[in-house]
Amino acid sequence: MPRNSCFEVLNDTSLYDTRQMLPRGVLSLTMSAWVHWAHDHLKPFPTLIKEHRFGVVVVRQSIHYERSFNFFSAKGFTVRVNVMLHPKRHMLLGEVDFMNGEERFLRLDCAMRPLAIESQGDLSALPTRVDGAVLKMFRPDEVLAEPLERPMRKALAELAELIPVASAVCPLRLTRHECEAADQWSYIEVGANAARAREQMVINAPTVQRSALQAGLSHPISRIEIEIDRPLFLFDEAQIESRAYVTPQGLAFLHIYRSNLGGSHQHAMVLERMAP
Repeated sequence: MPRNSCFEVLNDTSLYDTRQMLPRGVLSLTMSAWVHWAHDHLKPFPTLIKEHRFGVVVVRQSIHYERSFNFFSAKGFTVRVNVMLHPKRHMLLGEVDFMNGEERFLRLDCAMRPLAIESQGDLSALPTRVDGAVLKMFRPDEVLAEPLERPMRKALAELAELIPVASAVCPLRLTRHECEAADQWSYIEVGANAARAREQMVINAPTVQRSALQAGLSHPISRIEIEIDRPLFLFDEAQIESRAYVTPQGLAFLHIYRSNLGGSHQHAMVLERMAP
C-alpha cells in the first residue's frame, strides 16, 4: 500500500473568503504536502536538492471542492498525502485529501515534473526522469500501473462545442512576489491571477452581460483545473485571455496565459467551474 503522510493545519482567516477556502491557500499547501511526504519517506527536500540534485516543479493541479468548509467549521483540518510515480518515471503524482475529522471536504490531484538541478545557486534545472538513488527510495507499489487521465483535455473538448458568452484580456507582468526561488513563476499565483482575471472580467462586463456572469463573483468554486506548459520568469510580460461559458454544470471560466516572448507562446490554462 502506498505510504501516506499527514499534517495538521490550524485555521486562520487568511485561508478563506466569505464562501470557502481560497484556491490560493489550497495550492500553497500542495508543496507543503510534498515536503512532508518527502521528509517522511524519501529525504528532506533540501537534502534531495543538495545531495541528489533532484527537484520538482508543479505542472498540473485539479481541485475538487466536495463539501462546505469555512473558517468556523473547525479549529483546523488534516492534510493527508500520498505520492506515486508515473510508469514512465517522468512525473510524480500526488493525491492530497483535506480532512475534517473522518470527512473529506476537498481533494487535490497534483502532477509534478522531476528536475535535475544544474546549479544550487540559482536552482536552474532541466526536466529529467526519476532514476538512480532517488528511484530506489520508492517502493514497487508506488509506481502506477498506467498513467492517469488529464481532466483538462476532456473539459476542453466539452467547451469546444459551446459558444462563449463573454471574453476579456487581462495584462500581466510578473513581479517578485509571484515567483519562487528560481525566479520562475509560482504555480500558486497562476491560479490566483486567473481568479483576478475572472473577477475583473465580471466587474468590467457590459450591463447586458453582467447577469449571465454574476455567478463568477457571487458563487463558490466547485472545481479548478490547472495545466502549466511553459514557465514565465521574473518581470516577463504576458496576458490572460479569459472566456466564460454556460455549461450544464454551471458557469465556467477558461483562462489561457499567452506571451510574445521569442515568438507566440501558450504558457498555461486554468479552468474554473462555479457551483450552481
